[in-house]
Amino acid sequence: MSSCWALLLSRSVVVAAHKRPWTAFVTSTRQKPLITSARPISTRSTELLRPSTNRPFAFPLFAKSKSTTTAKSGRPYRLMIVESPSKCRTIEKILQKHVEEQNLDYDFVVTSCYGHIRNLPKNQQQIREAKYLSTGTTTSTSATSKKDASFPYSIVGVDLEHDYQPTYVLLPGKESLVQELQDLTQHAQHVYLATDPDREGEAIAWHLQQVLSLQHENKSRLSFSEITPRAIVGAVESDPTQLNHRLVAAQETRRILDRLAGFTVSPILWKKIAPGLSAGRVQSVGMALVVQRERERLQFTPLEYWNVQGNFTAQELVLDLDLDNNDLFAATLVSVNGTSLVAGKADLVQANASTTTSQGKLPPPQPKPNKRLLTQSDARELATQLLEDPTNTEWHVQSVSAKERFHYPPDPFKTSTLQQESNQRLGMSVAETMSTAQKLYEAGWISYMRTDATHLSQDASAATVAAVTELYGPHNVAAAREQQKKSNKKKKAKQKSASDKVAQEAHEAIRPAIQPDGTFASPTDVTALSDKAVKLYQLIFRRTLASRMPPQKTNQTTIVLEGTSSGETTVEFRTTGSVVLEPGFTLSWNRGGDNNNNKELPALEEGQVLACHGLDPSGHTTQPPPRYTEASLVKELEALGVGRPSTYAGVVQILRDRAYVGSPASVEATPSSSKRAATGAAMTAQRAAGGGDMFGARGPLAPSLSAFVVTSLLEEHCPTYVDPSFTARMEENLDRIAHGHDDDSEDSDDGDDDQEEEVDVAQQRVAYLNEFYAGEGGLAAQIKLIDDNVEAEDARRARLPALDTSENSEEPDLGIYIGPWGPYIQQKDPGSSTGPLKAPLPPGLATDLSSITPDTLAALVRVKHGNGTILGQHPEDGRNIRLRVGRFGAYLQWGESDEEGTTTHSLPKKLSSMRNLQVPGSGTIEDGSDDMPTEGAPSDAPEDLTDMLGITLEVAIGYCGLPRTVTTLEDKPITAAIGPYGPYLKYNNSYVSLHARDGDVLTIDGESAVTLVKDGIINKKSGPGRGVLAELGEKDGAQVTVKSGRFGAYLNWRKVNAKLPSEYVDEPDNTPLELAWDLIQSKAGAPSTKKKSGRHQSSPDLPPAPKRALSAYMHFCSAKRPEVSKSGKSLGEVSKALAALWAETSEADRKPFGDLAAAGKEAYQTEKAAWEEECRKIQGTKGKKKAVKSNDGGPSPPKRAKTAYLYFCEAKRQEVSQRLHKLGDISKELARQWAETTDRAEYIKLAEADKSRYEAEKSQRQSGSSSAPANGTSSRSKVKGSANGRRSRVLKVQRPSTKKTSKRVSAYMIFCRENRGGIVDENGEKLPLGETTKRLAERWKSIDPEEKATYEATAAEEKAKIMASC
Repeated sequence: MSSCWALLLSRSVVVAAHKRPWTAFVTSTRQKPLITSARPISTRSTELLRPSTNRPFAFPLFAKSKSTTTAKSGRPYRLMIVESPSKCRTIEKILQKHVEEQNLDYDFVVTSCYGHIRNLPKNQQQIREAKYLSTGTTTSTSATSKKDASFPYSIVGVDLEHDYQPTYVLLPGKESLVQELQDLTQHAQHVYLATDPDREGEAIAWHLQQVLSLQHENKSRLSFSEITPRAIVGAVESDPTQLNHRLVAAQETRRILDRLAGFTVSPILWKKIAPGLSAGRVQSVGMALVVQRERERLQFTPLEYWNVQGNFTAQELVLDLDLDNNDLFAATLVSVNGTSLVAGKADLVQANASTTTSQGKLPPPQPKPNKRLLTQSDARELATQLLEDPTNTEWHVQSVSAKERFHYPPDPFKTSTLQQESNQRLGMSVAETMSTAQKLYEAGWISYMRTDATHLSQDASAATVAAVTELYGPHNVAAAREQQKKSNKKKKAKQKSASDKVAQEAHEAIRPAIQPDGTFASPTDVTALSDKAVKLYQLIFRRTLASRMPPQKTNQTTIVLEGTSSGETTVEFRTTGSVVLEPGFTLSWNRGGDNNNNKELPALEEGQVLACHGLDPSGHTTQPPPRYTEASLVKELEALGVGRPSTYAGVVQILRDRAYVGSPASVEATPSSSKRAATGAAMTAQRAAGGGDMFGARGPLAPSLSAFVVTSLLEEHCPTYVDPSFTARMEENLDRIAHGHDDDSEDSDDGDDDQEEEVDVAQQRVAYLNEFYAGEGGLAAQIKLIDDNVEAEDARRARLPALDTSENSEEPDLGIYIGPWGPYIQQKDPGSSTGPLKAPLPPGLATDLSSITPDTLAALVRVKHGNGTILGQHPEDGRNIRLRVGRFGAYLQWGESDEEGTTTHSLPKKLSSMRNLQVPGSGTIEDGSDDMPTEGAPSDAPEDLTDMLGITLEVAIGYCGLPRTVTTLEDKPITAAIGPYGPYLKYNNSYVSLHARDGDVLTIDGESAVTLVKDGIINKKSGPGRGVLAELGEKDGAQVTVKSGRFGAYLNWRKVNAKLPSEYVDEPDNTPLELAWDLIQSKAGAPSTKKKSGRHQSSPDLPPAPKRALSAYMHFCSAKRPEVSKSGKSLGEVSKALAALWAETSEADRKPFGDLAAAGKEAYQTEKAAWEEECRKIQGTKGKKKAVKSNDGGPSPPKRAKTAYLYFCEAKRQEVSQRLHKLGDISKELARQWAETTDRAEYIKLAEADKSRYEAEKSQRQSGSSSAPANGTSSRSKVKGSANGRRSRVLKVQRPSTKKTSKRVSAYMIFCRENRGGIVDENGEKLPLGETTKRLAERWKSIDPEEKATYEATAAEEKAKIMASC
C-alpha cells in the first residue's frame, strides 16, 4: 500500500474523461490542495486522497455531470484553455514547478477545448436546433437590406444581404464540453486563452470568449510558439494582452470565402455533370494542375537525339599490357567544330505551340539556334571518322578546372517538407504521413506536426547540438550557422516561394520531443509503435540533427578534351567528377539523388596527350513531363502559395475520394477483397469517372475523365476559380485585413478606437468579398451564366487533346461524355436523321487516356451498333464467334443472338478492359531507327478493333472452350476458367487464382496446375504466400519448409509460422533444420497475440469431433451432381438446377435418400456418444459444453418449454411443406397462417402444460444441486493448492442469478409487456420488431407522469418479490 501512495503522490495525476476536456490542476506544496468535484466527496474518500506534506499533488477529478462546483478550500485558481488535450500534460508539469518555485497563492487549471467549438452550419436544420447561436465578429455596415441580382443563390450560414454576416452554431457533440468549460470559468480567478498564435487559434479564442461570456477584465490572450518552460512561464508572467480582432476577421473572411465558393460551385456540378462531385478553393486548383500536366503529356511528341561517349587514358598507358578499366575514364561529346550539341530538354525549344496535329499532338521541339541535333547517322558517321585512322586523330587535354563547392544542410521539417520527404523516401502517402505523425505527437515523441515554421527553440537547439556531439563528434557541429545562411543568401532568395509570404510562426519546426533530461530520444528508444512510425521518427530525428551540422564540402573537377581528325573535324568531350572532402551534414542526412556524381578522375594537366579506346554512339528520346506525385503536388501548391500546408493531406485525399485523381493499377493486378469499398457520393463519383481500376494503387497522380470535364467547365466559364494566383492574391488581402494599413496589430484600450477599427475591418472584408463573389465578374454571376447558358450535355463532355479537332460538317462528331453510370461515347452524324449513336467506354480506355483517338472511338461505336465483329466460325458447329463490347469491356459471343444455345465468354482483364491498345496513328520510335514520325505519314497501326486488341480466331476459339479440364488429381478434375476476378483453377469446388507468373489459362499444363492446386487449395496458401522455397526436413510427421509471403520468406510447420533469420534469406536451402525447429517451437509456445473469440475453443488434446450426418437433400445432390455438371454450368447454375430437381422429386423417390440420411444420423449419434465419453476421460470435469452436461454426473438441464407458436408449426409444417420447398418460404407461410388463426386455445394449452413440466424439472434440479457437495466443502470455495503444489480446479455449480433477473424488471419493461400487443398496422397485423420497439419508445415518452408512476410502483413490487424469493 505504501508503494501505491508513493507512486500516487510523487507525480501529478491527470485524468481525462471520455469526450471531456483534459483538465489538470496545478497546486503548491505549501498550501492546502484544491479538491474539486462535480459530486460530494465522502470523508473517507477525502482522507484517502489527502497528500502527505512536501509532495506535489494534482487532483483533476471531474465527473461526467452537467455542473462542477468549486471546492470550499478557498484557494483560487486560474484557468488556461489550450487547443489540444495532449498539450495539457506538458504545460501542467511546467506550471506545477512554477507554482512551487514562486510560492504562488493560486493554482492553475489546464484544460482543452479540442480545437474549434463552433462553425458555420451545414444546413438549415442545424440553425433551428442550435444552441449558442450567434453572428460573426463584425456587424453590418449597411443600413438597409440590399437584395438584388448580385446574389442569385442563398448560402447556408452566410447572410448575403447584410454584408456576408455569418451565423455560427456549436459543433455536434461539443455541448457537454462547453457546459464543463462554463462551469470552470464561472469560478476561475482569471482565464487564459492559450490557443495557437495564428489566425485559426485567434478565431478559436474569440469563439471561446463569445460562448463562455468572458468579461474583458478577467480574461487575457496567451501566446507561445513553443512548449518549453521559458516560453510558458514567460507568457504567464508577461503583461496581459487581448484578442487581435484583425486576425479573427481575417480567419472569418477565409472561412466565409470557402463557404461561398464550395456552396456555389458544387451544386452546379451536381446539376450539370453528375452527383457526388465537389469543388473547393484549393481542391479545384490542385485538380487543375494535375489536368494541365496530363494535357502536356497527351500533347507531347518525342524527339530523338544522339550523342557519342568515348573512353580515354593517358598516352603513357597505351602500351601497358596491364591496362584495366580502372585506368579508363569516360567523357561525353559536347561540341563539333565549335557548335554545341543538344544534350537534353534545356537545349530544345517548342515551336508552333499553338498548332497541333490531327491526333492532338504538338509538333516536336526544335534545337535552339546555337545548338546542333545529331541524328543516328550523324553520330555513327562521326565516330567512324574519328576511329578510322587513330594515328591521324590527336587527342589532348584542353582545360582542367577544379572548384570547391558547399552544399548546405536543409532546414528542419515543416508540414509540407515532411510530406514530400516521407513520400519520396518511405513511400508513405500524404494522408498516411500525417496520420503517423499524429500518433507520434500524441505519444510524446515529436513536436506539433502542423506548422509552417522551420526555426527551433533554444532548448531544442541545445538538444540538437548535444545529439550531434554524441553521435558525430563536436567537430560536426555547425559553428556559425548564420554565417552559412548569409553566404548562401543569393541562392535562398532565388528559391523563395510565394508561400513564404503567408508562413505563420505558430509553432516550431517538426522535431523530436525534448525528454525530461533535456535531450532527444534515440530512434532505438522509440517503442510500442508501428514500423512506419519508427521510420518516420528516424527521418525527423536525422533531419533535425542535419540542420545544425556543417555543410558538405566537395571538390568538383571538370576536364575538357579536344580531338582533331585528319578531315579537320574538331570535337570536344567533357567529363566531370566530384570528390567529397568533408561529409558534413550528409553523415546524418543523405542527399539521395542529388549526389550521384561521385567519381574520381585521374590527375591530368592542360595539353597532356591522351589515347582514345573507343567511341560509342548512343541514342536518347525526350520524355514527357512526369505526372505529379503526392509529394511533388504538395511542393507545387506550396510554391504557388495555394492554401496552407496543414490542409494539403486533406486536399489530396478529397481529390482521391471524389475520383478526380487516381493511380491506375496494373492490368494483371487481382482485385483486393480488403480494399475499402466506395459508398455514397464517392461511389457515384467513381462510377462516373470510369470505375475502380484507376483508384486501386498508390503512385503518380493521373486525372480521371471527371477531372477533365470539371476543369474544362471551370476554365472556360469561371477561370479565376482554378487560377493558382487567386489564393496568393487572397492571402495578400487577408494580410491587409489582419495587420491593417500600418501593420500595427497592437490593441487599444480606448473604446472609440476599437469601434473605429471594427468598422474599418468590416469595410475591408466586405470590399474583398464583393470583389470575389458579387458583381458582374464575381463568382456568383459566373456560376449563374453556367446555370442559364450551358447545356448539361455540353458540360459533361470530356475535352481531350486528341478529340479537340476543328469543326467539320462532313465528319461525324465523336466525343466522350460522363454520366451517373459511367463514361460513354456519343457519335453524331450530320446527315443522319436518327439520333446519336452511343456506346459505353471500356474501363481500360477511361484509365489510359493516351489510347483514346477518333479512330478508337469510331471502332467501338461500329462494334456496339454493328452486332459485333465476326472473327470467324467455330470448327465444332460452324457458328460465328463475334467480338462484342459492353459496359464492362470486350467479350466473345459464340452463336447469334436469336439462336438457341448461344453463349457469351469472358476475356482476360488485359483484353476486356482494352488497356494498352495499338492506337491508330501512333508511331513509335525504335532504337536504331533513322525515321521520325511525321505529320500525315501513313501508319501501319490497325484500324479494326480486333487488330487493336490483337485477338485472332484461334485465340477466341480457346476462350470459347473455357472452362477446360487441364488434368485430374485423385480422380477429381482440375479445370481452368475465367471469372469476374480473372483466370482461376477449380478443384473439388475450391478455387485458386491463376496469375500471369503462374501461366496462361489456355496453355497451362497439368504439372503446373497440380502444383498450384496443392499449394493454393490443399495447403491453404493462396496469393503471394503459396509456394515452397525450400524443404528443410520432417519433424513430428510434417515438413518444415521455407515459404515466400507478403513480407518476405518465413518458416512454416503445419499452422505455425516463424521468422526466417536474415542470414538465410538469400539461400533458404542452407537453413539448419535444428535451428528452424527451435524457432518453430519457441513461436508455438509463445502466447497468442490474437483475440480469442467469444465461443469456447476446444483443447488441442481432444480428439476431433465426428462429422455430422448428411441430410436427405445432401445425399440427393451427391448422387445427381455429376449428371448435372456435365453441361459445363457454373457452380451457382448447378446448385439452382439441383434445387429444381429436388423440388420436382416425389415423396416416393425421396424415400431412399431419407433412409440414407436416417442411417447416417443414427451412426453419427453413436460416434458422438463415444466421442463425448472419450472427452470426459481426457478432460475430466472440464469438457466441451455439449460433451459434458454437468460437473457431478447429475441430470442434464431440463429442456426449455415450447411456445404455442412452436406447437402450431409442428402441426402445420408437414402440410405446408407439400406445397413449398424452401425453408424461408415455409417459415413465412407458417407465420402468415398463425397471424390469421383466431382459435389458439389448443396450442396455448399445450404450451402451458410444457411450461409446467419445465418449471418442475428446473426446481427439482436446483434442489438436487444445492445438496450435491458431499464432502462438506462449499461449492463456492476455491481450493488454492493441493498436496503436490499444483492448483486445483474449482467446481462451480449453477445458481439462479438474481442480479440478471432484477435488471430485467423496470417500469419501461412492464409498460412494453402490457402494450406490445396493441402495436399493429392499419390492417391490424403485427409490425416488425424494430418498428414496434420504436413506437413503444415514443409512447413511453408521451405518457402522463401519473401513469408512469404507476408502472414504477409495479416494477418496485416485482423487484421486491424477486429479492425476497432469493
